[in-house]
Amino acid sequence: MGESMLGAMAVLMKNFYKYAGTDGDNTSMSKAELRDMLTTEIPDMVGDPEKLKAFFAGMDGDNDGQVSFNEYIKLVGCLMVILKEMMS
Repeated sequence: MGESMLGAMAVLMKNFYKYAGTDGDNTSMSKAELRDMLTTEIPDMVGDPEKLKAFFAGMDGDNDGQVSFNEYIKLVGCLMVILKEMMS
């Protein structure tokens, strides 16, 4: 089990750097990069643009207009809770 969990964590990290790096700075994700990640990786969970805007605002904990890796990990946790509820 540890190996598959480690693999899952590696995929999450790779996805962060893949999308965060599209603007040349892979230390954080812009609103556009986060939108691209969500619409590409989990399109069924992405709602209308206003909901996405509110979602981004909630994920940008320090209000700097970017989602850091730490904020991204919180996002993943929130998405996991949503997915669990959808599957229950």
